[in-house]
Amino acid sequence: MRNNLPSSATIQSVIDDATAGAGVSLVTGMPQGVSLDDLQLTDNLADAGFSTIEVMSLSTNGGLVLNQNFDGVSDLELISSGGIAAEQSEVITLSVQYTPDFAQARWNECASQYDLLNQTELSARASNVDVADLSDNGTNAAPSDTNGEGGVDDPTPVSFPSPPGGLDIVKTAVAGPNGICPIFADGVQGDGPALAVKVGDVVTYCVTVQNSGPVLISNVIVTDAQAPGVIVLNDLSAGETDTTSYDVQVDLSTPLLNTATATAEDVSGPIQPVQDTAHRYPQREYLADPLGLQGRRGLHHKHQGREQPGGQQRDAGHYLVCKDHQRRQCCTDQRALRRSRYR
Repeated sequence: MRNNLPSSATIQSVIDDATAGAGVSLVTGMPQGVSLDDLQLTDNLADAGFSTIEVMSLSTNGGLVLNQNFDGVSDLELISSGGIAAEQSEVITLSVQYTPDFAQARWNECASQYDLLNQTELSARASNVDVADLSDNGTNAAPSDTNGEGGVDDPTPVSFPSPPGGLDIVKTAVAGPNGICPIFADGVQGDGPALAVKVGDVVTYCVTVQNSGPVLISNVIVTDAQAPGVIVLNDLSAGETDTTSYDVQVDLSTPLLNTATATAEDVSGPIQPVQDTAHRYPQREYLADPLGLQGRRGLHHKHQGREQPGGQQRDAGHYLVCKDHQRRQCCTDQRALRRSRYR
């Protein structure tokens, strides 16, 4: 802060110049400089983008008495008492710690950084006249100095870098075609429950991507070996989700487990990709007497999980064949048939 009003010496110099020009002086006595009294310096630090705003230190290099209860939120006055003599300066140093609240929408709206604009207002009395001024960003307090900016009352920006974007994904397999996809919260990350399917069935794979960060993410892309191609999703604000789905008809080459990958960008560039899997397991198909063996003497058949001798006994007409094309599980029903003999 600087009191730019004239001092006694400046006033006397002006009087002397006038006297020299006129040849006579009507001023008697020593003129008094114009001091700034009853100083008040108001600084509102509040901003909804931060969860806490804490004043860490407050000091001055001059004679002003500072308000040690100042917090910038409920108590906005930096000075308790004091004044500044004419053409004199005093520096007040204020240290503040800001804690961002990334849940606030303004962080989602910022670009590469969030600019907090701060400005103080000085009020005082000069020769019993109220005066006031707003702070200018810079170091020179001269009235006509713009400090390299457009005006003399520019607020001071404090820049906070934007936080990184967040990306999450969940993939689910449901019965198709055009199966109903769960919302993100109802999906199970990791393999999740396996879907039982047979060759020829249609599976709907659902992929939901969520922005788990506080800032906008863009260029959201899903890739999956089972998908019909690269899938581009919508840009996502904080907490938003977008879902894509695609149908796959199961054949002998369809993998039991497959993975979807999501990529995106925030204001700083690419975000770490995320992946999730979904899997199915082959459902056994049981056929009634597929080999025309009904009633054949000595044939063993399955009943209640145990082999029963004699094809003519109860349930004699049903012989179980397991069609496990992936051959990942042992099928006891096939072994039962292989042990059958004709007599």
